[in-house]
Amino acid sequence: MVEKKPLLSICIPTYNRAEYLEKSLESIIRQPEFHSDDVEVIISDNCSTDNTEDLCRKYASQYNNIHYFRNEVNNHDENFPTVLSEAKGEFRKLSNDTVYYHNGSIKYMLNIIKKNKGKQIFFLHKRLKQNLKVTGVESFLYKVSFYITSITCEGFWDTDCENIKSKTYACDKHLWQVPFLLNNIKEKKEVIIVRKKIYDMLPVKNKDISYGLYQVFYENYLGLISGFVKSKDISVECYNWLEKDLLFNYFSLWFNKVKNNAKDYKLNESENFFTLIQNAYKNKTYYSYFIFVSKLKGFLNEFIECVHNTRMKILNINK
Repeated sequence: MVEKKPLLSICIPTYNRAEYLEKSLESIIRQPEFHSDDVEVIISDNCSTDNTEDLCRKYASQYNNIHYFRNEVNNHDENFPTVLSEAKGEFRKLSNDTVYYHNGSIKYMLNIIKKNKGKQIFFLHKRLKQNLKVTGVESFLYKVSFYITSITCEGFWDTDCENIKSKTYACDKHLWQVPFLLNNIKEKKEVIIVRKKIYDMLPVKNKDISYGLYQVFYENYLGLISGFVKSKDISVECYNWLEKDLLFNYFSLWFNKVKNNAKDYKLNESENFFTLIQNAYKNKTYYSYFIFVSKLKGFLNEFIECVHNTRMKILNINK
């Protein structure tokens, strides 16, 4: 008898995040659809030094649709194609080890997969109910922008994953997923962008960003995108828009995070993130506007916090 393939493989590459991974697994296990032959969970451990192995072996012994694999060394981003290669499902969704899935999310994903077999599916992390259908690399990038760098948004069909362990280009840039996905879109043409928020990201203590935000998300990401400009899959106008959107909607968030909560992050001490970004954008026509908007947002945030603190003091006085 031929063994039935799962419809959905949830593929989790992980490294030293046992406490978060356990919560992620529990958010999957509690859903009825997990307890069927439609779903499997694949964990690929990048040679963790915490209790990840013990935790995963415990879950794998309790549930026959959870499968644990451990790499002999930490192979960093090569773990993405590795975990996809270990899956057996028709559709293989990458998932960060800090993802906490909402109730009903697995049922929703299964329905999306059944309705869109063979099409490229992208799970955009938004609170929007209406999904989108777009055609081509440029149309796709205008809709998702830098979210293409998030592995948890991405999934691939079993046919996409043939010989995938040999496809390790861009792993050294910490962005294996970007060219792999865009090349897939070049072939499939049509993309379904799922815009319903089906998960939350658990906040990580002392989050490691020592890989360098500027290096990865400005030089590496835009460098990979420029290759698709050369091949004429996207226009120069699209590239310029992506570069601008990166500043206004990605780097601006990290400015505030690092500035106000530096102790919560493991930083790259040799990378002066603020100076590098300033130098990269200072000659752009929109940079002065960005500075104005940033200062205005900072003022408004301080004003809101002041109003909140005053209100709490008044409430305490009146108790």
